[in-house]
Amino acid sequence: LFSFTMGQGGEVLPAHADVSVFTVISHDTSPGAAGSASLQMLTPDGLWEEVHGAPGCFLVNLGQIMQRWSNGRLRATVHRVVPPDGEEGAKRQSITFFQLLNYDASVSVLPECCGG
Repeated sequence: LFSFTMGQGGEVLPAHADVSVFTVISHDTSPGAAGSASLQMLTPDGLWEEVHGAPGCFLVNLGQIMQRWSNGRLRATVHRVVPPDGEEGAKRQSITFFQLLNYDASVSVLPECCGG
């Protein structure tokens, strides 16, 4: 559970890609909540774009392990959290699940993703 009150300017959580297989995120969409308005992802063109979550839906980010397994065919989602415009004082609350590996799991490229 991540919960914080949005402040002014700057990044709340700097740009990064999760070190996981994938991440599932549920956002608080109740009145007065920032919801997913402060979550941004980096597009292939190098631009930051807001991610719009819908009530009753989950957001799924691919992580660095999935990128490794797929030999880069699937890309890890680079994302950040910034204060949304005009939302100072709004609460941002999300429930996040990180799918990780066992400590002894292989992170070798899957055979299906080798070659051209």
